[in-house]
Amino acid sequence: MKKCNFFIFPFIAIAISCIIVLFAIVFTAKKQILQDIENMGANVLQLFPVVFDKNGQISSNIVYDDLTNIKTQAKYVKRVAMYSAGDNFFQSQEIKIDRKKGRSVEGALIGTLPDYQKIKCLKILKGRFINGLDVRMKRKVCIRKYTLHFFRKG
Repeated sequence: MKKCNFFIFPFIAIAISCIIVLFAIVFTAKKQILQDIENMGANVLQLFPVVFDKNGQISSNIVYDDLTNIKTQAKYVKRVAMYSAGDNFFQSQEIKIDRKKGRSVEGALIGTLPDYQKIKCLKILKGRFINGLDVRMKRKVCIRKYTLHFFRKG
């Protein structure tokens, strides 16, 4: 019986350590897979609330209060952000800034909320994105491309 115990205990220890290692691998892989899905945007639901008028023109009638209602009343919704760009809803409005002697710089005007950065997994190289305080204080905030210079240096 003592010889049997001598052989069984090492195998039990090896089996337990294998199970622990297996759980660690599965947990890490699960976390990585969920992060990859999040980065793909597969967990993002985009709604395009549009209304057609009698002339066939598209407009949106969603307001900020609608977004807060969705966020508070929907059980599985973590973040909500509106994205408005240009004259038409959800289309980028291109702008040109005239610089000296015919040179111009192109950009886009977009209106959104602080959660948009987290929803779209946007990275900011320098500076910061808009935050909740900017929204509450109704600040006019401009976030520009790092290479977009409105004023000449020097």
